[in-house]
Amino acid sequence: MSTREPRPQRRGPPMKRRSSSCKKGAFASITARKAHPSEQLGVSIKEVDGRATVTEIFEDSIFFQTDLKVGDILLSLNGTSTRDAFLSDLIASGNAAEEKVTMVVRQDTSGLFQKSPSKRSSLSPNPNEVEAEKEKDQDVGIRFKVLDNKLMVSSILPCSVFQDTDLKVGDLVSKINEMDFYSYADADYALKIANKRGSVVKLQLLQRNL
Repeated sequence: MSTREPRPQRRGPPMKRRSSSCKKGAFASITARKAHPSEQLGVSIKEVDGRATVTEIFEDSIFFQTDLKVGDILLSLNGTSTRDAFLSDLIASGNAAEEKVTMVVRQDTSGLFQKSPSKRSSLSPNPNEVEAEKEKDQDVGIRFKVLDNKLMVSSILPCSVFQDTDLKVGDLVSKINEMDFYSYADADYALKIANKRGSVVKLQLLQRNL
């Protein structure tokens, strides 16, 4: 009677997966995990011909190098269908999720939308400054809150003029258009200053949320 030798055990910790996906025909369920709770989706989703369409995937996106592609049609996000919620609310819920985000999409097979991922950029060359252009009476689309007597970016709306910059939720703002907010922080007043008439809004950051 022969006995089989036990298989050698693999050594070392298992590899961590950045994302997972499950495909069925032209549909896919794609899950990406966040490195920290304040991390944003890094994905631009807009209405195209009445459908929620992925239009950009940034290089710092949690969905970068996953099966999600530009041109995919979003069907649901974290279990909520695009038929049951506004697109802006879905994106906000994804940005607010603390651990992971799952998108169910119908994949684009036309190739019409395919293009290289976009790099986030700012008008300012200073790494501690973020600038964005706005219309005369346009809302900048960011919100502030006070944290330990410091002004913090609490949300960046999908329509924000800072959507295509590297501004992140959690960044601490010391100045807005050269007005100092380091020694005192007032979220409502800061928003009024940011929305004030002008073509450029400049934020001086006290600490980058990397």
